[in-house]
Parts: sequence; C-alpha cells; structure tokens
Amino acid sequence: MRVFAQAYESFATQNGGWPPNVGPGVVPPAVRVGWLKNGVWLAKTPIGGRWNWDYEVSGLGFRAGVSISNFTCPAAQLREIDALIDDGDLITGSFQQTGGGRVSFILEL
Repeated sequence: MRVFAQAYESFATQNGGWPPNVGPGVVPPAVRVGWLKNGVWLAKTPIGGRWNWDYEVSGLGFRAGVSISNFTCPAAQLREIDALIDDGDLITGSFQQTGGGRVSFILEL
C-alpha cells in the first residue's frame, strides 16, 4: 500500500492534483504510463479483493486514498497490517477500515 501511495503522491506532485476516481481493479487513465506496476495493481491483493484508487468518493470520510475493496482476510490480520504500517487501530490514522468492504491508506482527508 505504501508503494502505491507513494506513486500517487508523486503523480499529484508532478501533475498538480490527484487522478480521477475509478473502480476497483482499474488503473486511472492519467496514471497508466509509468506511475504504477500495472500488473500488480490489476491482480488480486495479498488479502483478497482488488486495489482501488479512491478520489472524492462520498461517504468514505477522506478525499484521496489507496484502498482494497472486497478484502477477504480476517479482522485480526487487518489489525496486524495496521500495526506494521500505521497506529494499530483500524478507525484512526492513515490505514483505516473505511466501510463499503474497504480498507484504505488515506492520502488526503
């Protein structure tokens, strides 16, 4: 997640803003060339589900973030991941369970 987050942050810095929202497993058109390892983005994630770029999606509680939609791992595994990359709490910090069957690494509130 952090690698993808860094790719999107670099994109935003060099292009003056975030790419538009797309659905799960879809690479945003503006990002297709050179920003992501598209094969990895298009594959299922290690915790099940699909990678998802979320930008200005109503009801998620943040403006921009890298998400995994429809993950299949247990909550205990999500908490372990959170402890490794954030604060260990799935309702606070940068890595959160954000609803709609998602966990998200939040880049902008």
